Amino acid sequence: MWDLSSSPRRTDLLPRYRALVGAWLALAFIAAPAAAREIRIGPNDGGYAEIEAAQAGDEVIIAAGTYRYRVQLNQSGTESMPIVVRGEDPANPPVFDYEGQQVQQWPGSYPQSAPDAVRHAWLISGSYVTVQDVEVRGASNTSASSLSTAGFRLRNQTSRVTRVRSIGNQIGVEFGGSGGNIERSLLANNKTSVAHYGGNATIRQTLMRDAEEHVYSSASKLTLEASWLERVSDYFIVVAECSYECGGVGTQPVARSVALSGNIFRRSPSTLANFTVLLDARTGGPSLDGTGHNQVTQVYVVHNTFVGAEVIPPREQDALVAQGSAFRFDVHAWNNAVDGFDDAWASSGSATLDGGANWSTTGTAGLLPGTQLGAAALFVDAGALDFRPAVGSPLRGLAVSATVYAPIVAPSAEPPRDSSALGSNQPRVAWADVGAFEFVPPSQDGGEGSLDGGDVLPRPRGLPGWAVGCRVLPPDALGWAVLVVWGCRRSRRRSATAD
Repeated sequence: MWDLSSSPRRTDLLPRYRALVGAWLALAFIAAPAAAREIRIGPNDGGYAEIEAAQAGDEVIIAAGTYRYRVQLNQSGTESMPIVVRGEDPANPPVFDYEGQQVQQWPGSYPQSAPDAVRHAWLISGSYVTVQDVEVRGASNTSASSLSTAGFRLRNQTSRVTRVRSIGNQIGVEFGGSGGNIERSLLANNKTSVAHYGGNATIRQTLMRDAEEHVYSSASKLTLEASWLERVSDYFIVVAECSYECGGVGTQPVARSVALSGNIFRRSPSTLANFTVLLDARTGGPSLDGTGHNQVTQVYVVHNTFVGAEVIPPREQDALVAQGSAFRFDVHAWNNAVDGFDDAWASSGSATLDGGANWSTTGTAGLLPGTQLGAAALFVDAGALDFRPAVGSPLRGLAVSATVYAPIVAPSAEPPRDSSALGSNQPRVAWADVGAFEFVPPSQDGGEGSLDGGDVLPRPRGLPGWAVGCRVLPPDALGWAVLVVWGCRRSRRRSATAD
């Protein structure tokens, strides 16, 4: 054993070793993150203070029951340690019920006298915050400010709400600040399903129904993907002028984008507006953000299915409509199916339009670029809301590759057909057909009209000489579906499921 104390070459290093070790231990103690906590909340607990105290890495679990207070989540998580607030039982979520009085009058830490206290029941402004399996209903106000109340108000693009239900509020979800994300959720019986006032808003696999209007967007970036919109009395989507947060740096124009990808827009006889998606440039103009530059909004409409309905009294029904010339929309439409409309496209403004591989039952050929006209879409069962292309459908094999309409990517999932499908991902693994759904041969579908565990999908086109089988597994406990390519082998024979 070495005796460092008697070594002339080592004795002078001992204090340095001790100092280094001590500093390392102190640094490790200081840098060690606080242990993540599990915070449990019940209907008879203190409530909002405990939820709002959650820190990075904490998980707040809320038991089933009825709750009568407002929540604001200002604390921030991190990408690796988000704050998670969730219902304990996804099948029986906690209900935050605000019926009976104006939303700002319910208990909560957000000051009741604040001018925007009327705007939200749940405010999520912290970064990396996830709220899931929670229901919010009945949030409203009658103040003279004319500001409507949102069930969930998101103000940070790193935060998200997933598998939530926003029912009977003035606004289902409002995006402001830098935006946010909503996925696999139900927005029903709200006056407006989504209000997009600021930032980047992303909506995926969400079911919207029974509203006066579904989506109003006047901010920088909107992505609506694999969602189902139906039963609306006025309009489905209006893209209006961008009043702020839309750029305009140097000599560049005010830039914004709207991407509608893989959605179902299903009209009903009660729908009053003659348009489904309105690009509204009737008001506003070049200087709304103070830069003096012209607004140019890029609109990508890809792999959507528009389903019309008989209306009484009869009136014009158009899928895409552009109006006004205060600023410009550049519309790029690819791989869309339009069924039961007078026209797929109508414009009375300065919008530009390009695209291709679209299909429509009626209308004027050429108005929507590359549109093919046909007598019937031949859905599997439109009466049962199964809008997959059936055997012999003209929608099959008509789509063009996603490389053509870049930078938008092909939708990764299919829209949920009813609320029971919201808890699981319905993957889309092929994009040969136009519209929001891909054909599945009857011999490979379980017969129930949806993709689920055990269904075998045809191999993607463009792989001649390969036989590829892809099986869809049931979703796991978190509701995420897993795709496993099984039995994939290089074979000289063509797959029997290629068509």
